[in-house]
Amino acid sequence: MKPGICLTLVALAVTAASGTATAATLFTSQAEFLSRVTPGIYFEDFGSMVDYGKPIPGDPPPDPVPPALSWAAPGANGFTWTAQAPHGLYSLPQSLSVNDHQDPLTIHFTGRPVTAIGGNFLAGDLNGIPISGVVQLKLSDGTLVNLTDPDLNTFTGFISDVPITSLTFDALDVVDDLLRPERHWPQIKDFYAGEAIGSPIPEPEDYAFVMGLGALAFGIWRRVRG
Repeated sequence: MKPGICLTLVALAVTAASGTATAATLFTSQAEFLSRVTPGIYFEDFGSMVDYGKPIPGDPPPDPVPPALSWAAPGANGFTWTAQAPHGLYSLPQSLSVNDHQDPLTIHFTGRPVTAIGGNFLAGDLNGIPISGVVQLKLSDGTLVNLTDPDLNTFTGFISDVPITSLTFDALDVVDDLLRPERHWPQIKDFYAGEAIGSPIPEPEDYAFVMGLGALAFGIWRRVRG
């Protein structure tokens, strides 16, 4: 099946400054996406993932070492983010995945306001090999997109009128023709995070309010998971 994208749900967010609903603009061309962002966008190629095919070790290190529940990206030009999964993260050659196929992978943006993100979002098998499937992405503004059979050539990007505080994506498990479950793991590769051209700069009090809401929601999520 040819890779495809289905935009299924938008405009669930409300901006703190204006009180109006908003939704991100979807891009499937990497070149077009990059033409709409300011210089200094942070590009992560996951080249630091050296323990290929292993859970990223957590901290503190009991024996055996548990998988890390989060990984802080190095960041650049003030753009930083942290990846998280409930049962730990998993390293792959120049990409990042999760340790448990039932987990989504969530990225929380922690530095300068991010209004442009993009990359390769894939479904993988037990060995980390990209496979056909449905990858579901959800932004903090409520934008929800389903990618059908994405591959290494499938680029998906978003530009938003308001700061994107988080991205959550998952590779949906399926059942084959013989009713056997097929497990899919979400993977991310070649990820961009930065600022769109012409993005409004929020007032300090507005930005603090938005980030406060994000922190509150994350705290509730952690408590529920615990």
